[in-house]
Amino acid sequence: MNTDKILVKNAVFYAYHGATQDQINQGQRFIIDAEVEVDLSKACKEDDISGCLDCREVYDILKRVTTERRYNLMQVLALDIIGEIHAAHPEVKSVTIGACKAMCPYYRDVKNVVGGGGFIIDGRSGVTITRTFE
Repeated sequence: MNTDKILVKNAVFYAYHGATQDQINQGQRFIIDAEVEVDLSKACKEDDISGCLDCREVYDILKRVTTERRYNLMQVLALDIIGEIHAAHPEVKSVTIGACKAMCPYYRDVKNVVGGGGFIIDGRSGVTITRTFE
């Protein structure tokens, strides 16, 4: 059994997702990672991507779902991306989506931070969801 994967890492999109009105109004950068398990034997054997899922198509789905819809929860964003990839390519065996905010404010009292808010500056705050298809 082959274990082939299409990877798209660190795709960044500006969108207006969030559970609070401030997040929705301001928008922010979201970083999306995709790992799609699919048999690439035919493409590899023929050295031809036609008729096969490729990175560009995965990226296009990430962009469309992330920027054309609005979500309260990143979990639902990730699940919708998974659903779109699987709908376009039912031969896909599994999809893992990481959906993260590039800079996530945490509204709690933090000492020595101007404004009293804390941020994860060089890190991510998000979810990773995997679905397997049989």
